[in-house]
Amino acid sequence: MRKITHLVMILWAVFGLFPACGTEDAGATADAGMDAGLDVDGMNGGDPAELADWPAEKYLSCEQVNDYLTDQDPRLLALNVADATFYNLGHIPGSLKIPWNQMADRLDEVDSTRHVLIYCRRGVRSEAAYPILKDAGYPHLWIMTDGIERWNELGYPTEP
Repeated sequence: MRKITHLVMILWAVFGLFPACGTEDAGATADAGMDAGLDVDGMNGGDPAELADWPAEKYLSCEQVNDYLTDQDPRLLALNVADATFYNLGHIPGSLKIPWNQMADRLDEVDSTRHVLIYCRRGVRSEAAYPILKDAGYPHLWIMTDGIERWNELGYPTEP
């Protein structure tokens, strides 16, 4: 019976939640998951009202990140996990800088009450840092797609 329950849950997740991703109904689907007490995409727990204006998906585009920065959302904490070698590409203003391979040893530097935006040069190291933070219990995590290289291409502000 347990296998059947797991199969039903997997099928519901695949066919119930994910088809709406990227559509106008994506928010409604995520809200329905939160209303049912689910941890949508396994990452963003906490008060659904607190996350109402944040996407349920794991990824944010550079454009979305720029909007949050422009709006000066105080919940946002930009976390640059690029190797120090790539620091010459610049950083999103106000970023915390912790190379991905030091993340596990420096978790105390990352405020778990903030909405943590993880980024790096292109996204590879962000993907490596994400599960470290998630497994440590950070409830509000996102990855900026395409990294600081795309951010720079779009002409968004950086600091040394």
